[in-house]
Amino acid sequence: MNEGEFYVDNDFPPSARSLYYDPLHPPKGAIPNESIKWLRISTGDVTDCDNPKYSNYDHGSSLIEQGALGDRYIVNALRLIASKPEFMKRLLVSDRFSHQGLYTFKFCKNGKWRYVHIDDLIPCRQSGKVNFSRNHNHNETYAMLVEKAYAKLHGSYEAIAFGLTEKVLHEFCESSVQCIRVDTLVAADRCNVVWEVLERAMETKRLVGCLRTTPDPYTENPAKRKGISLETMYEVIDVHVTSAEPSEDLDGITVGLVCVRILQVRRR
Repeated sequence: MNEGEFYVDNDFPPSARSLYYDPLHPPKGAIPNESIKWLRISTGDVTDCDNPKYSNYDHGSSLIEQGALGDRYIVNALRLIASKPEFMKRLLVSDRFSHQGLYTFKFCKNGKWRYVHIDDLIPCRQSGKVNFSRNHNHNETYAMLVEKAYAKLHGSYEAIAFGLTEKVLHEFCESSVQCIRVDTLVAADRCNVVWEVLERAMETKRLVGCLRTTPDPYTENPAKRKGISLETMYEVIDVHVTSAEPSEDLDGITVGLVCVRILQVRRR
């Protein structure tokens, strides 16, 4: 590739072959290929992305908007690891030629680092807005670039439509991932088991996230819910045990407090 030329990835071309398993027979309800425009980041073609930058490496970077692809599990994993800049930096191998549209990422697949080269042609709507995942700060580009590299690793965007967040975290971080599903624990032991894991994780400065996957049919309308949101990733920042001495009116109490931070933009 000569200076001044833009890189085009022929192994993952800007066409329906990169979107679907079978380009001639996309899944039911999928956006037709002719409705997709592949726009280049480095030339400013993507709407609202006038000053592109891979990441600002701050807390705002973890705010990602899910697009038309059913890959919330990937978005949740990205939201969590973006809260720690060192993990985001580790994914990106090189953006030396980003001005020519070339990026290199790496993922730990089946126990080995796999290097993935991509161009910066992103599937967009006719309006120029990104069709799949993108950062809330539209000038940050890591969400759409990592998603594209991960799609190439698996063959197409359709191939990553569904999956497990813990599997993605392992492939993004090359470290063991401990997943605790509360509904699989004995009811009497749930609080103690989870608390011990959280305390140990905080002591060793691990990256910890939590999300609620099962809706509660007895709560208020989910659209108006003000508590823990369904299918939304939260970062666990700290845990602490606090106590209150008994008084004339109230008994003494000892409770464990968990401080979490939402990794999603609240919709109003």
